[in-house]
Parts: sequence; structure tokens; C-alpha cells
Amino acid sequence: MEMVFIKKLMLSGVGVLLITIIVIVYHFSFPVKEDRSNLAECINDFSNRGYSIKYSNDIELYDSVVLGKKQYILIELDGQLGSVILIRGITGRYKIDRLSYGSGNFTEEVVDSNSKKYMLFGGRNTSLEISKITYTLDGQSYRMDIPMSKRFLVYTEVHSHMQLTHMDLDSLSFYNTQGEDITEQADWNGVGPEYG
Repeated sequence: MEMVFIKKLMLSGVGVLLITIIVIVYHFSFPVKEDRSNLAECINDFSNRGYSIKYSNDIELYDSVVLGKKQYILIELDGQLGSVILIRGITGRYKIDRLSYGSGNFTEEVVDSNSKKYMLFGGRNTSLEISKITYTLDGQSYRMDIPMSKRFLVYTEVHSHMQLTHMDLDSLSFYNTQGEDITEQADWNGVGPEYG
């Protein structure tokens, strides 16, 4: 009888140990703290994956947008504009799903969330001249108001059946607060982020 009790106790101890290991592994697979206070450090680690010598990046964090379980954050990494996508775990912590950056002054992408699609548009508005953009996606026109901020990230819902992942840049127009078209003055400074 005592032997059966000891076996049951050992099995339950192994079960508790196994659950504890799973919880610890899960916890550390979401390294970004709930308050994102260590996000810059985690972005630096993520960008250094696969390199034997760790490089220390200069990282600035700006606006963020939450869509479903993902959080999209506008960043600058060594002066290059980009974004980082975080996925929230059940414990409230995050992990980096994707990091992108490039030489352009603007970044745009169509993203999915809960069977809906959204156009994310972010960038630099250093002179605070841009107050609105218009663009066409799959033949449909859209408009987005741009906040008076030197760095911004905004979004709008787009047609959910769309297959495109980026806007037609030829259809993109910029406007100032007076409603004047200032597209010709907008400095793209190169288009197309690198993904990591």
C-alpha cells in the first residue's frame, strides 16, 4: 500500500515538475515585459539573431497600434524607419513576430486581424506639413488623417476580400492643413523596408 502511495506521489511530482518547465519555457518565449520597458533591448537581440558578434543598435520607439493580439510599433533602428510587430501571450507578455526597417521616410502595409484587413501607414512628418493622405487599393479610394506629430502610425479598415498587401504608391497623395496637394514635396527617400 505504501509503495502505491509513493508511486502516485512520484508521478504527481513529475507531473508538477513537467508543468513548471512548460510554464517557464512559455514565459521566456515571450521576453518582452507587459509594460514593454525592455522592448528596445529585445529588438536589439532580435536584430542580432544569427550573428556571432552582437551589434548595439540605436533604437527609438514611437506610435503603436493594437489590432487583435498583435501590436504594431513604429520604430527607428540606427536612423532607419521601420516597425516591429509584437504578439501578446496569455500571460500578458509579448514576443517579436517581425521586424522591418529601411531607408524610406514612410512605411505601409495591409495587415489581417480577426477576419478584417487594415492599411497601416507610418512615417516621418518632421515639418508637420502633412495632415491627410489619400490612396487607392484595389480600385477603392481611402483617406487617412495624419496627426500633428513628427513620427506617426495610423490605420484604417479596408475591404476584407482584398488580396493586395501594399498600396499603389502612384495613387498616394499628401495634403496639408489647408487641403493643398503637397505630394510633390513629400520626400520618400527610398521605398521598401528590409525584413528581419
